[in-house]
Amino acid sequence: MSINTVKIRGEGNEHLVELCLQKLHRRYKFPAPYNNLERSNPVNKLAITKMSNALSSWKSRVKAKIDKGESFESIKKGEPMLDEAEFQIFKERLDSDDAKAWTEWGEVLCPARYTLDRKTMEFVTEHDDVRKFEEKLNEQLAKADLPEAESSSQGSTEPWDTPFNRALNILKERPVSKPPTSAGRVCGFGTSMKFREYYKEENSKKRRRSAMSEEDKAEVEELRKKVSMLEEKQANSMDKDEVDKLFEKKLRDFLPPQVIEGIAAWNAAGRGGR
Repeated sequence: MSINTVKIRGEGNEHLVELCLQKLHRRYKFPAPYNNLERSNPVNKLAITKMSNALSSWKSRVKAKIDKGESFESIKKGEPMLDEAEFQIFKERLDSDDAKAWTEWGEVLCPARYTLDRKTMEFVTEHDDVRKFEEKLNEQLAKADLPEAESSSQGSTEPWDTPFNRALNILKERPVSKPPTSAGRVCGFGTSMKFREYYKEENSKKRRRSAMSEEDKAEVEELRKKVSMLEEKQANSMDKDEVDKLFEKKLRDFLPPQVIEGIAAWNAAGRGGR
């Protein structure tokens, strides 16, 4: 078989196909009714298809190496079946207008994954809806694989904090963040499945969650101390107006009314007195 063979199933290649099938049946023994050289034989049909695909792949590999500027000696090392005379003919055909037009046609179709619609006999995009769904699915999976953001607002989640347990707490009119009433057992497994057996957690995550809890506790204690100091400071510092009012009230309770009126009159007269 030559690299310049256009179509294995084409006219004038019947002898080539028969020769390939003879070599196939000499190398492999097929049971009846597949031990014949008929074209209608399913084994022979599949073999011819494989041969045609192999020929196309061979041409594509050699063409790619030619486009990279490799010499015949370099290509011959990877393609030992290639003949130099056939290689020159193949290379000249690649420079023809028909070959260039065929290459451009294939480059336009390949990125868009076009296929031939047998009803309209027009090229249409293959599985466009499925491809859009796969793109969206891959996007969602990529988001799900992202590591959880470590922030103080997010905090740590408990093993029982699941949508199912939250729904049960809502039905039971309990706070949604409370643990389930199944006494440390996983809902839906009866009494045979414990949290530590079902919700397996890595040791590193446990340590990180424990460290976050200790940091939160220390932060809360620090805030409590600050609030207590502010309250104590506010209690010890009284407003000047409040002190004056308190002194005036105590003075009125201690002195008789006549003395207070005399002091007021004396103060109004400029503290002169007689």
